[in-house]
Amino acid sequence: MIRQDSYKIIEDKQVVYSKQLQEQKKSEGTITALRAITFIAGFCLVAIGITEDNYLWALGAVLLICFVGLIRQHNKLDAKLSKLSARKNICDRLLASFRDEWNQIEDDGSEFLQQENYFAKDVDMLGFNSLYQKINLAHTPKGRRRLADLFLLREEDIKCREERQ
Repeated sequence: MIRQDSYKIIEDKQVVYSKQLQEQKKSEGTITALRAITFIAGFCLVAIGITEDNYLWALGAVLLICFVGLIRQHNKLDAKLSKLSARKNICDRLLASFRDEWNQIEDDGSEFLQQENYFAKDVDMLGFNSLYQKINLAHTPKGRRRLADLFLLREEDIKCREERQ
């Protein structure tokens, strides 16, 4: 029962994040178009105003200031899109895990697997169908590396553990 409830909650969140992503991408397209228009118009008006010695350069300068504001707005929107995408990705991974499709997730940690680490290969800690692939929700390179390091048994880690015992 808990598993079904959790699945439904995550699935609902995934739908919400997908809709928000679509809306934000539309907004991004609009801002991109406005940026292009304000830059071109502003540049042209400044050039015409300066060459013909009239006040059109002031209107062009205002448009170029608007262009800078649109750049800032676009950067904020990019940050929001990145967060929404990461949240949707987490939902996708969790739902794949609930459906026992976790081994279809591309990130299996195999790039962290070293030839000399036979233990991690043998017990499927890293690589295809591995524990790493099943539980990994990390999105940053540092987070992925940290999780992989937990599964890799290195000599210095073993010595450190032996010293603590």
